[in-house]
Amino acid sequence: MTGKLVKLSKEKRMEQYSENILQSVASGVLTLNQKRLITTINTAAATILNFHPTAVLGRSYTVVFGKNQKIASLLKGVLHDGNEAIRQECEIERADGKIVCLGMSTTSLRDQQNKIIGAALVFTDLTDMKRLRDQVELSKRLTTMGEMSAWIAHEFRNYMGTILGLSRLLSKNINPDHPGQAMIKTINQELSSMDRLITEILSYAKMTAVQRVPVSLDTLIADLMEQFIAAGAYPHVRWSSSFAEGLKVSADPLLMQQAISNIIQNALEAMQGEGTIHIHAMARSEEMVEIKISDSGPGISKDHLDKIFLPFFTTKEKGTGLGLPLVQKIIVSHGGRVSVESMEGTGTTFTLYLPS
Repeated sequence: MTGKLVKLSKEKRMEQYSENILQSVASGVLTLNQKRLITTINTAAATILNFHPTAVLGRSYTVVFGKNQKIASLLKGVLHDGNEAIRQECEIERADGKIVCLGMSTTSLRDQQNKIIGAALVFTDLTDMKRLRDQVELSKRLTTMGEMSAWIAHEFRNYMGTILGLSRLLSKNINPDHPGQAMIKTINQELSSMDRLITEILSYAKMTAVQRVPVSLDTLIADLMEQFIAAGAYPHVRWSSSFAEGLKVSADPLLMQQAISNIIQNALEAMQGEGTIHIHAMARSEEMVEIKISDSGPGISKDHLDKIFLPFFTTKEKGTGLGLPLVQKIIVSHGGRVSVESMEGTGTTFTLYLPS
């Protein structure tokens, strides 16, 4: 009897030891049975997925992962066919709405007869790493597009110079009352519009030299709001703001003014002169500051939402499609990022994340 008790005690200690190891692992570990019910979840997994372990134990994997097709496919492969996956990337939407990128591997759990009785998912949170990778790729893409845009602008300006010279020469050689003068005037006006567009393209294309100084966000944004209000172009727009006291970022004040002004101008045009603009700034962490610029406009359609930062994409009749790409370029050049949330009929919120 004593020997049996000692044996059980050793088994209990071994089980406890294994549990301690599982809970100490930095990666998320989650196991499921053949019915795809969660049987174990360690601390790291609960943190990454933003669930308390007791809330998911014994429940379907869809409680955590929703109806994510890639997760479903990975589970089918390992539970039905024993096909284990290594280093798969998968984006999931958590219950709190946050999108996280997981680096995931799967392995089958087998009994003594080598029958598959379940599966283990081992994963890490790659969200920050993916964001950094995306920023590096974006910086490279912006550089390439900038160089290409500069070349195109230079070539166009050469052709335009020739056309402008010929139109002026033609204007001098015909009677001032000749009907052709009106057409020449129209040509010159269109060339002037093209020149303004090329100036914007060159502004987007040139390297952004960031002259960093400590910038007080409440002062910078309050000054910008006053400038828009003083201009009097949108008298029916309601303005509001909220700031954490003494909030500062290390940034180029002129570039930051340009970025925030572009977003505000877009919002004003979208609202067609009526609505509300709210600007909120806060410290997201010791190293990151968050600026939210919200409007009560018509919102951005889902079809357009993933295109708004593409150079030359615009839904405006006379827009250049360079305002928001320039915003993104400025924020990225500061080591930050910009995101947008929008619902049609509700409004739009741009969020700028900047190193403090």
